[in-house]
Amino acid sequence: MKARSLMFTLAVLVAAGLFSTASAQQPNGPVHITSVAHAVSNPPDSSGAATSNKIFGPARVIPLRRPLDTGLAIHSGTGAAGPAAPSVGAWSDADVQTTYNPSQLTVSNVFGGIGFTGLIPPDENLSVGINTTGASPQTQIVLVVNTSYTVYTTSGSGVKSGYLDSSFFAGLTSSLCSSSNGGDPIVLFDKLDGRWIISQLAYNSTNTDNHLCMAISQTSDATGAYDAYDFPFGSNLPDYPKLAIWPDGIYFSANMYASNGSVLQFKGAEACSFPRGDVTSPPPSGQITFSCSPGTNAGIYNILPADLENLPGTVSLPSGPDYYVQYVENLGPGTGNDLRIYRFDPVSGSLNIVNDLAVSGFHDACGGGTCIPQEGIAQQLDSLGDRLMYRLSFRAYGDHDQMVVNHSVQISSSDNQTGVRWYVIRRDNGGPFYVNKESTFSPDVSTYRWMGSIAQNKNGDLGLGYSVSGVTTFPGIAVTGLKNGSDTLMEQEQRMYNGTDQSYQGTYSRWGDYSSMSVDPTDDCSFWYTNEYSKPPVLSFDFLWNTVIGKMSFGNCSASLSPGFSLSANAPTTQTVTPGAGASYSITVTPASGYNGIVDLSVGSGCPTGATCTLSPSQIDFSVSSAPVSTTLAVNTGSSTTAQNYTIVVKGTDHTNSTITGQTSVVLAVTDFSLSSNPSSQTVTAGTNASYTITANALNGFSGTVSLSVGSTCPAGLTCAFGSASISAGSSTTLTISGTGSVTTASTFTITVTGTASGLTRTTTASLTVNPLSPDFSLSATPGSQTVTAGTGTSYTVTITPSGGFNGSVSLSVSGLPSGATGTFTTNPATSSSTLNIATSSSTPAGTSTLTITGTSGGLTHTTTVSLTVNAPASGDFSISASPGSLTLKNGQSGSYTVTISPSGGFTGLVDLTVSGCPGNTGCSFSVTPLNITGGASVSSQLNVSDNGAARGSSTLKITGTSRANPGLTHSVSVSLRTR
Repeated sequence: MKARSLMFTLAVLVAAGLFSTASAQQPNGPVHITSVAHAVSNPPDSSGAATSNKIFGPARVIPLRRPLDTGLAIHSGTGAAGPAAPSVGAWSDADVQTTYNPSQLTVSNVFGGIGFTGLIPPDENLSVGINTTGASPQTQIVLVVNTSYTVYTTSGSGVKSGYLDSSFFAGLTSSLCSSSNGGDPIVLFDKLDGRWIISQLAYNSTNTDNHLCMAISQTSDATGAYDAYDFPFGSNLPDYPKLAIWPDGIYFSANMYASNGSVLQFKGAEACSFPRGDVTSPPPSGQITFSCSPGTNAGIYNILPADLENLPGTVSLPSGPDYYVQYVENLGPGTGNDLRIYRFDPVSGSLNIVNDLAVSGFHDACGGGTCIPQEGIAQQLDSLGDRLMYRLSFRAYGDHDQMVVNHSVQISSSDNQTGVRWYVIRRDNGGPFYVNKESTFSPDVSTYRWMGSIAQNKNGDLGLGYSVSGVTTFPGIAVTGLKNGSDTLMEQEQRMYNGTDQSYQGTYSRWGDYSSMSVDPTDDCSFWYTNEYSKPPVLSFDFLWNTVIGKMSFGNCSASLSPGFSLSANAPTTQTVTPGAGASYSITVTPASGYNGIVDLSVGSGCPTGATCTLSPSQIDFSVSSAPVSTTLAVNTGSSTTAQNYTIVVKGTDHTNSTITGQTSVVLAVTDFSLSSNPSSQTVTAGTNASYTITANALNGFSGTVSLSVGSTCPAGLTCAFGSASISAGSSTTLTISGTGSVTTASTFTITVTGTASGLTRTTTASLTVNPLSPDFSLSATPGSQTVTAGTGTSYTVTITPSGGFNGSVSLSVSGLPSGATGTFTTNPATSSSTLNIATSSSTPAGTSTLTITGTSGGLTHTTTVSLTVNAPASGDFSISASPGSLTLKNGQSGSYTVTISPSGGFTGLVDLTVSGCPGNTGCSFSVTPLNITGGASVSSQLNVSDNGAARGSSTLKITGTSRANPGLTHSVSVSLRTR
């Protein structure tokens, strides 16, 4: 689990309903987590950085993080349950091994590993591989413990060591991987491709930025160059991560915790994988993509992926995706238990239940908590009893496959003594899995055994290592085993390290997160194991630990390997095509250990439906030459091939001995696009536009520009226009259909939208139903408002606008008239227009009224409104005068009269001036009109007259003043004009 400071306080939120049984998921597809950074590193030798004598400070403790902290049963199962232990009263584990077979084990090559690195507890993990880059193969052992690693020889000599962040991830300069040693390291040797895989966590202080850092060696030499990758998980911490090797890829599991302020909330387990081809041939982009189950799988805790033990070319390897196993303690202590087997499908992203296998009833060691005693001190140690322990070892034996796994359990209700429960899960000839063997190793009444790791060799022998401690036992390391063909009695245990001098002191209970048992690929038979022990205090450190590495075997192992061959895919191992296109891959077949037979090549699985997959040559004869030979895999997809990633497995089988096999895999990424319309159909009334959202859906990462058209499917008389006729895959545009006003009968049209991109043509349809307008009409009136003085009148023009073929007459009426006012229409009924005349009386009150004009024709009625403002008549009176009384003008001359308005009786308001009687070719105009009368004073304006060639003679000009507020109030004056 991840490393944090001693001051860090962790709260785990657990909802009672969170841990329901997880059933097979049906997701829409996997979630992809792509590495955001890639770098090549050649780890420098930091001598002493990971030795057993180095002391770091200050210490940091890795917090125990699991949903059991609330006491809730986190796993509930509905499958077949094993025999139930009594839920009340006394109980004991019915599968406890109290005796043992005589030991045939030999323990050797025991040496000290990495020492205290400043973290509590150590997360130790080792793997064993063969370096074939030199003149002769060399066995290498790689040990990783929180923050550090060391490469050893089998004699214990440290070849190379250093810190994980600065050694493997220093090149990821923009990534937390280069500066954060987050713990939970894993190392695996991929025997199928001869590569080392090393991973650890990185995160910031608030867990809002979490990463899985992974390094993959470029050769089989653990001290050589590595490709480093950073997989970001955002605000979700992939805690307790585990990796596994499988024929078609690398698989991964983790317990996911969401960052919520200062709290990490358990969400469930995550399963992921990436293609095997990315191990030996990194993609040109430098990015590797995990395909993961969508979201997290609530109710699933600590699933382990099956890790393949087989060497290449030994037996036929399993096809298809990897298996995961979880133990299920149904409804808490005292009820039936089972092992649940899942299978993760990287293509669909689903984590599906394969089997629920009944097992003998068990109780978690220490209830999943802390109860392991130590000699000479009261401080107890953590049991890690709430989980299956790493690894889940899988091996194919030809006629059967089997997995082995272990966890820690409580022996009985009489005390807290713990033992190691182990299982052999088997299937015969591809049949269903079943529990072949199971037992709890606890051959005495005083020793506590826990934190085990189990593996299986080529002979079917089991190797089991674990921690030991007790009231009279210092914490130490022990191993045992089971020879194939024996019963379920493990052999007498051998102490790899006797804890004779020190208990784990201080106030810390944490003891490891996992230990590690591996099979030596040199002979595919010997086992190597690592675990921790406690060291005497140094300075102020009273909780020091160290690690030990040791070898164990049954004496029936040979270092010579059987002749065989291996298959490997050459770069690029992942290729992207569209349906109907093809790709070719180069596969190299390499003989090993003197193999000189004939290899028949075939495509084992994964060839897409509708595609052809051929190998040329399909047979290779190594009796002629022992040099590696390449074959070409040609894949030609069909036009209907579904867009997804296909892992295509290429198998090689010896022509005469079908048990000698090898395989590799490549990935074909078929990308495509589809079109969709939203809505797919709609109905409008004639004259209304219709709009559709057309989306170019990118399938399996398709990219490109999609050109859109409707061609001849756009209905005659209508217009079909795209907002943009070229869009990027994954985006949308609008298709607008206009001109529907021309549709006179109910009609349904199907518009086919065609998209073309990258040689592909895809279509979708949009249905449009147009209903014609019903015969109808509408009313309008102008102007919208009029103003009159009480006692006068005004008018409005009413217009009838037909629609939908309306040709009737409309009866008109008006309402809302003020008192004393009347309204009449010049034409009524009318077919096109009519004039509404309004007359008011002197008694009509001043104010504004809304007049409603109503038109009725049969069952149709429509209205429109206008505004009428009535002003009261002005009070008082005025007189008008002009001077001079006469004016004589010659041709071309101008003159003027002064027109004066004199108010009386309190008259105020505007007076409009007009003149009549001006002869031809004479200009007559007022300098000011209207005149504004205020305060009782007279106001004047000039009537300007110009002779523009008028005929000689005399004329009388009549000048009139009219009250604007009361048009009925008017006065006139006459003047004489002589032109000569």
